[in-house]
Amino acid sequence: MSKEKSIYFKLFWSLIFLGILPRIYFSVAYTKYYDFIHQSFFWAIPVSIILMWPLLLPIPRKLAIRISFIPAALFSLFDILHISVYETLPIYSVFHAIFETYIAEAIEFVVDYTELSQVIIITGFTLFSVFLFKRVDRAPIRKTFFFGTKGRPRLTFWVLFLASCIWLTFVLQPKNKYIRKVTRRTAIGSVVAFIQYLDKSAEYEERLQVLEDIDVEAHDVSNKERATHVLILGESLGRHHMSLYGYPRQTNPELEKMRNDLLIMNNAWSAYPNTVDALKSILTFVDLDHNSPDRLISLVKIMKSAGYKTFWISNQIPMDKRGSIATSLGHASDEKKFLNFGGFRKPHFDEDIFEPLEKFLKDEANKKFIVIHLYGNHAKYNQRYTKDFEKFKGGIDGKSEKHSYYINEYDNSVMYNDFIVSRLFKLMKSKNTVGTATYLPDHGEEVYDFRDLKGHTPATPSTMMFNIPLLLWGSQEFVRDKVYSAIEKNRDTYFVSDDLIHTLIELYEIKTPLFNPSKSLSYPNYQHRPLSDYYDFVDLKEKN
Repeated sequence: MSKEKSIYFKLFWSLIFLGILPRIYFSVAYTKYYDFIHQSFFWAIPVSIILMWPLLLPIPRKLAIRISFIPAALFSLFDILHISVYETLPIYSVFHAIFETYIAEAIEFVVDYTELSQVIIITGFTLFSVFLFKRVDRAPIRKTFFFGTKGRPRLTFWVLFLASCIWLTFVLQPKNKYIRKVTRRTAIGSVVAFIQYLDKSAEYEERLQVLEDIDVEAHDVSNKERATHVLILGESLGRHHMSLYGYPRQTNPELEKMRNDLLIMNNAWSAYPNTVDALKSILTFVDLDHNSPDRLISLVKIMKSAGYKTFWISNQIPMDKRGSIATSLGHASDEKKFLNFGGFRKPHFDEDIFEPLEKFLKDEANKKFIVIHLYGNHAKYNQRYTKDFEKFKGGIDGKSEKHSYYINEYDNSVMYNDFIVSRLFKLMKSKNTVGTATYLPDHGEEVYDFRDLKGHTPATPSTMMFNIPLLLWGSQEFVRDKVYSAIEKNRDTYFVSDDLIHTLIELYEIKTPLFNPSKSLSYPNYQHRPLSDYYDFVDLKEKN
């Protein structure tokens, strides 16, 4: 080969360098574990070969080069940006969050998280990528180890390409904890994560289509002529920021006043630190141990089969019917009201849910099941509360100016959420409703609690992303019930939200073969496996 290296040679090594660049940044900026760079180098070789697949197409070589290079550069940039925010490479659930969101929320996220350092990173990486690309694009086409003189793939390339595809297939099936850890070391980690997302999404969409028409055996076995059950789904609220649970700031003045009317669970945890998986585990029979699509039978479906009229009120922007589990179940309800369609002119506060709720509560149906999906405490925090709730301001001892600013915003949103949730409970009580109201958020939120990070991510989870409130109100007809009393006895028991569907089915007095009594919080010997069996908590490592 000529001293002037060929276009294929330069492309191959450019792709490898783009692959290990996020690892170099990660190691130098955060971990100092330089062995990760060496490991990543070997992982980058098959990834780079796979990314060169356009060279096999019957198109001009220059075009094929661009099709290979540009996606690799974008994936590498995504890796670096994710590391700069969450201090780790992305995993497939990150793409669930990206593609099951909407433009307005995405813009809010970008605005909220973009800092000068991110701008510098994007600018620098873009300039460097352009430099690499020009060197590749201007290189001559010559004979290489992979390609013949006319640019035709040699047998060597075909063998390595197929071997790399087999390797990638192996990586996409993380059946045990070891393989999952190995996968996270992969160069250009977002490539693997994105393919995993596509694979899992296609599987779930197909199953959701089937489950819409499936018959579910469920019967109302209560002796009550009328009953209304309300499930209130919050968003991104950790109980460690709630004065109801001992937080020093008074963020729950209204809920504290009605403490005696509520059953407050003191040790509730979310099953997942991201919305898509968390809601799936709350609203269906999917749980941490059983994640197969055939368990996507929903609580809405159960209640409809048991003779309840179902309602859905959401202040979160609806996606396409197949876009998210929440939107799918909302459309599957008998009546639904989506309040937020992504307008930028004014924030959509959660108090907007009360008008349709009043209407649904007046519905003539004897048995009603109402799901309310709040915007809650989702970032951007200062867009989640009205000016009347802008109570917390100024510096916080032991926190920087930046951290204090966001903690204040988050605590203000918690206080506004307190106003909303307490008003919902009061409304049920004032109307002498026979039934129950249950509140819990999808997951918690970390807000600079012990490190320089706010938000939630399954990539580097902390316990703050999981510890959630679980509040239950019941009318006297249900408070006197033995199931309610049994739940009250377990108020300090370690409880995880993927078992909530079993608890509610028993509380609502529904009989179905899908119910597992040992997973209900009313079960005398209720026990859930610790979340540390499923997650490698960062804060636990920090404290040990």
